[in-house]
Amino acid sequence: MHIQEGTQNPNAAIVDRWWPKTNTFHLPFGEMSITLEDVSMLLKIPVMGKVVNYPSISRDESIELIVRALQVSEKKADKHLNKYQKVLKSWLKSRWGDLPKLSNKYKEKRQVFPVVECTTRAYMWYLLGCTLFVDKTSTLVPVELLALVENLEEVHTYTYGAAALAYLYRQLGSATRVNVCQIHGYLTLLEGWVYDHFNVVLHEARRAQLMLGTLSVDRESRALNINRRALDSTRSNKVTWDPYSSLRTDDDFAELAFYTGTINFFGIVEPHHPDRFLKQLGHVQRIPSSP
Repeated sequence: MHIQEGTQNPNAAIVDRWWPKTNTFHLPFGEMSITLEDVSMLLKIPVMGKVVNYPSISRDESIELIVRALQVSEKKADKHLNKYQKVLKSWLKSRWGDLPKLSNKYKEKRQVFPVVECTTRAYMWYLLGCTLFVDKTSTLVPVELLALVENLEEVHTYTYGAAALAYLYRQLGSATRVNVCQIHGYLTLLEGWVYDHFNVVLHEARRAQLMLGTLSVDRESRALNINRRALDSTRSNKVTWDPYSSLRTDDDFAELAFYTGTINFFGIVEPHHPDRFLKQLGHVQRIPSSP
């Protein structure tokens, strides 16, 4: 997914401020970051539970997993699994996209086939690859994600929110490198976070962008520069530091918001440092520890 430059998407401007060493945005008034609480509030998915992890598996083991979870032949699984151990999302959609038609097909053949279970696994595999863990191709989904949904009774126990945040942290870090013009991961989370915390700033930038008109040849690049200048000139009082104060319950807030340690997504391990953005959590910011 390209870093979209333009009036409606502030992602490109905010990505410039990301610092991979601390996993925070460095802004004129201090540091901020997307937190576990942000993920919980914006996406309403689990951020506590079993770590999203799975041991590396060979191609033969990947084929066995597809056969076992989706009840397809080894030949078909081998055909659709590429050398990077990923399958096309279009295959999942075309093969399992029509449950009633699929169910009737196997009834006519008098075959015993757990249609609902297999379709559910295929759908969830497809969904994870299209949203939380989308890669730069936007067309492929890794077989490791199927392992998370093979046992339908355990699907709800994984920390998908923390894994999505770790994955996004890593992609933000990659996007800051020289000559990189793409970013992947769940950018809806990033955009939602920006709008929640910088609504006033974006509103002012939007008014300035409207003055560009619609015929400007370099309108997109000029709009990006406006967003960048808006962030550069932002002061602390223009930021919505705690957009969830009226929604928060005290039950798990401390354990969730002040968690210090690593968050994981398979082989990706990223640090989570709440001491660097205490103001987001309703506390006075002190000098943070070294990353």
